[in-house]
Amino acid sequence: MYADDQVAELMSLPNIPTNVIEAAKQFPDHVKRIEKSKAQERIANRRAVDRDKLVKASKSVDQDHRRLEELSALVESGKKTSATVIDEVQKIESRLQAAQRQHAALETSEAQYAAIEADPVAYFDQFYSTYPGLRDRRVNLRDYLAERGLSR
Repeated sequence: MYADDQVAELMSLPNIPTNVIEAAKQFPDHVKRIEKSKAQERIANRRAVDRDKLVKASKSVDQDHRRLEELSALVESGKKTSATVIDEVQKIESRLQAAQRQHAALETSEAQYAAIEADPVAYFDQFYSTYPGLRDRRVNLRDYLAERGLSR
């Protein structure tokens, strides 16, 4: 883990003052708290977007189901033939299939959010390894110690 590696590296150095060692031992918990908070914020934002997508999709699905019922009633009553409504039915079916795919994608997203919540530090480990240019934005032991008036 990121924080543990930094602490281990510090501990391998000679002549580290005791107060720095004690502060460094607290660093992994500090990272966990910060990254848990960041993860919760990101997930809350993403879930809000997902909820909006789900509400829109649900409204659209409801409208499409009502329209299918209307078309079915028109065909059953003889007011329209199946040949005259087939294009519209196919378009509705296509939209319904797209809604199913979107729902499946939202379920996948929710599973990802649960994994992030379970281990936010692992999520950020992967995130920063995927985007190495952003690593300088991650809390590090040197800054942590400096904020406490300590140095290696």
